Amino acid sequence: MYVLLNFLLRCGRYLLIEDSGESAMVDSLIDEFGDVFDVIENNKRMGQLFSIDKAFSVVETEYIFHCEDDWVWNGIPGFVADSMSVMLHDPKISTVHLCNTSFLYPVDELDYFAPGVGSSGRNEVVYNKIRNPSLPSQPSEMMIRPFSFSFNPGLRRTEDYRVHLRPIQRFFEEDAVNKFLFWRGFHMARLRNTYCNHLDINRVSRHMEFHNWTATG
Repeated sequence: MYVLLNFLLRCGRYLLIEDSGESAMVDSLIDEFGDVFDVIENNKRMGQLFSIDKAFSVVETEYIFHCEDDWVWNGIPGFVADSMSVMLHDPKISTVHLCNTSFLYPVDELDYFAPGVGSSGRNEVVYNKIRNPSLPSQPSEMMIRPFSFSFNPGLRRTEDYRVHLRPIQRFFEEDAVNKFLFWRGFHMARLRNTYCNHLDINRVSRHMEFHNWTATG
């Protein structure tokens, strides 16, 4: 509940998919937050990718802000408008990092500047790209650890999901989506501020270390 309340303080209306398979959990959310949510309930636990497909299928807007339940937001405003500026500036950015896990990715220290849009009030937005590996002369997909996609909190284009990823459950895991978008020329970006923190940063670090090792070992 704390994670939801922490994020809701800055937004208006949400689409929430509840994957516990427990009706009591949905009732608890409605009791706590009234009619803030458009709630989609899975009758039984279906998992992350199935739930994403189910939720994204009813989105009608040009962008989706995706966030799961293990992040705490620190109150800095403007990240949605700034992320939109970045994605309009570079159509091959799949998502924009906002969180304290960005240090786990190889960040290009070169500053990029996107014209400001939306409610940020800024003329331009400074961002960095997350570097992807250079392809060897004879690339082997299993030897490449790309950084082209993440389920971390961030803005993404509805059209990218519909054209490239739907149904996303066919990929089975995030790393398969990551490689798929890498071969289609996508990459990620990072805003300069940290807007949210993971509740278990050590678990995320171990996950990244394992996949970096399996990709290069």
